[in-house]
Order: sequence, then C-alpha cells, then structure tokens
Amino acid sequence: ELIEYFKINFWENKAISNWDFMIIFDFCIDFYYQNIFDENKNIKKIEILSRIVKNSDNFSIDLFFKELVLNKKETLFDIFILEKLFQSNILQNTWVPFSINLFANSLNDKKILEILNNFEEKYPNFTKLCCIEILETEYNYLEIKENISILKQKWYTFALDDVFSWYHSLDFIKNNELSLIDIIKIDGKYAAINSDAKSISIGLASYDKPKYSELAVKVFRFVKGKWSRQGEELPIHRNLDLTI
Repeated sequence: ELIEYFKINFWENKAISNWDFMIIFDFCIDFYYQNIFDENKNIKKIEILSRIVKNSDNFSIDLFFKELVLNKKETLFDIFILEKLFQSNILQNTWVPFSINLFANSLNDKKILEILNNFEEKYPNFTKLCCIEILETEYNYLEIKENISILKQKWYTFALDDVFSWYHSLDFIKNNELSLIDIIKIDGKYAAINSDAKSISIGLASYDKPKYSELAVKVFRFVKGKWSRQGEELPIHRNLDLTI
C-alpha cells in the first residue's frame, strides 16, 4: 500500500522537481534510533535509521529502496537525510559510536562530502564515532574506492550493510580491498540463531603458511559455554561459490 502511494503521488510524476522531492520527504521521514547493547546491557552503539511515517505508523525505508535506485534519486535522498540530521542537533551530546546509512554512489557525490565535512566541523569527534554503512545496491566500487580511502584517513569506519538481502557488490572482497571495509553485516534472516557458529570473519589463511597471502573465511564456534579451538576455515572463493 505504501509503495503504491508513492508510485501514484511521486514516482509516476516524472515532472516532479528535486525541490518537490525534498518537501514530500520532509513530511514523511523521521529518524529511529536503534540501540546496540553489550553483554552488560550497556549501549555500545547507536544505529541512526530513517523511517517513513504515515498515519502514526512507521515503516522501514527498505520498502522502496528499488524505487529510489530505479528513479536515480538515491543520492538526493541521502543528501536530504544528512541535512535533516545536521539540522536536528541530535548528535550534540553523543559520545557513543553510531552508524548512518548511505547509498554507495553517494560516496562519490561532492554535496555528500561537503555535508560530512560540515559535521566534522560541528562535532570534533564525529569521524571517530561515525560508521558509514553502505546500503545493498549495485555500484562500481572503483568509483568510490578513493573517497572511502580519504574518509578512512579521517578515522571514519565503513560497513557493508545487510549483505545478501537484496544486492551487494562483492568487489571489495574479490579484489582483497578489505582494508577499506571494517565490518561485513550479514542479513539476520540468513544467520542460524541456534548454531554454535557465533561469528564469521575474513582473515589470512592458516593453510597458506609461510606466505600468508591468501584470504579465508573463518568461523568462530561457542560450544558448551566456551569458545572452541575447532574453528572452521574455508577458502574465500569456496564461500562465494556457496552464495551463488
């Protein structure tokens, strides 16, 4: 119903201006703060998420990700979200690490980089606390690689958000560019909740001694109340084969 509402009132109106776009979303977009707790129930991170608000209900923006991308409005949407976040002053007293979501192509946009710079000037610790989560859309990683490198020099961290939930470029992994990505977040519906495999990482393959030039997927297991030494290791290309 919500997608149809936007199709009728927005997407199918090809003459709509960028200014009208901003006005429409200003009335229906708000922020939702999702707290991530540690084992002692202390807040260790805050995820700042955008939500569609309609008739006192709120919905995930995921509902029309594809519409944003197909209509090439994703960067304009990110500009709107960042500017609204900047004007809200909600980060003024934040000393806990937080994350914001951006479409990959937005990282190659001058206006986006300008807004991030405004945040840096307003909040001295912004870059050290901020994790930019790249949303699951198709993109050419070579076009954003340089800007990610520049931002990481300022202490930003980067994550791939909800990998496998829709579409994610695996070029960062295939080209061994993992120094640019700090966190790979697997969509929850693909995680086995009752499994003893509690975390997955990517690191240097132990089977490649003494060169240590190959990457491998490493699975960490928690069995009978303690971490198991019998962790699994899989060549990274085999793991990619399993996901195709």
